[in-house]
Amino acid sequence: TLPCGVYRATLRARRTAGLSDADQAYAAAMDETERVKRRERFALDFNAEQFHALDRIPPRIMLLKKLQPLDLSRAVISCVTFLANLPDLQFLTLDSSAISDLTPIAGLKSLRSRWLTDTAITDLSPLAGCRSLKHLIFHGSLVSDLRPLLTLPALSAHPHPIITLHTTP
Repeated sequence: TLPCGVYRATLRARRTAGLSDADQAYAAAMDETERVKRRERFALDFNAEQFHALDRIPPRIMLLKKLQPLDLSRAVISCVTFLANLPDLQFLTLDSSAISDLTPIAGLKSLRSRWLTDTAITDLSPLAGCRSLKHLIFHGSLVSDLRPLLTLPALSAHPHPIITLHTTP
């Protein structure tokens, strides 16, 4: 018999044979989401190479109400409306993703840290609703107006807030 992890990998390989890269990434994301739910974990990381072609998120992610960190780095996903259904999300990483609109996160009151490196995001105004935001890091972005950040109490009250900007207009 095969060890459990090897057995699951073999089943996944058989199930995804002939699928597009995006569909294979989606199947892997479904497996990972289920694994996190089954183990009652609160972290979901789609940054591994197997997720880079991910163009949509499995609806089951919305069952992870206690999800705190979520990493969508390098995924080709462009719509993050599902984030509005994750009220406990505290850490969000969107590095090198296809995301350009932050509107869905406007109501995430628990969000404390955002990574927005190499994205097409230009408007930070949705962050004004993220009252707990203490760390914001964006490099290689198209952001030019930082005024929405002035209204964030956690950034202005924090003795050492972290806002890192590189190669932005």
